[in-house]
Amino acid sequence: MSDKFSTQDRNLVIKELELIQKSKLSPVKPSRRLFKDDSGRYYYLFGGKDVWHGISYEQMKQLEGIHDKTLLVIAKKYRTRMDICVAAIDELVLNKDQLPTKNNRCSEE
Repeated sequence: MSDKFSTQDRNLVIKELELIQKSKLSPVKPSRRLFKDDSGRYYYLFGGKDVWHGISYEQMKQLEGIHDKTLLVIAKKYRTRMDICVAAIDELVLNKDQLPTKNNRCSEE
C-alpha cells in the first residue's frame, strides 16, 4: 500500500460508502472529491495519510450552495488500513472563517 492517497484508495472508499448507503455514487464533475447518490445527497471526500486536508476557495463556494444535503467523508490512510468517518458538513461550511489556512496551520499537540 502506497503512502499517498490514490485514485485506487478513493475508489475503495466510494465502494464502501455505496455498500453502507445502499446507493450508487456518481462523480460531480469537474471535482474529484464531490459525489452524488441516487437520492440527491452529496458526499465530499477528503483522503490522505496526514491530519491536514486542504479545501480551496472554489470548493468551499460550491459547498455553500449544497451544505444542507452534503455529508463530509474523511478517509485517513494508514500503512495497512483506512479509517472512514462521515458527518454532516454544515458546521464546516458555516464556520469556514475559523478554518486555518496554508499560512496559518493548527499545530499538533
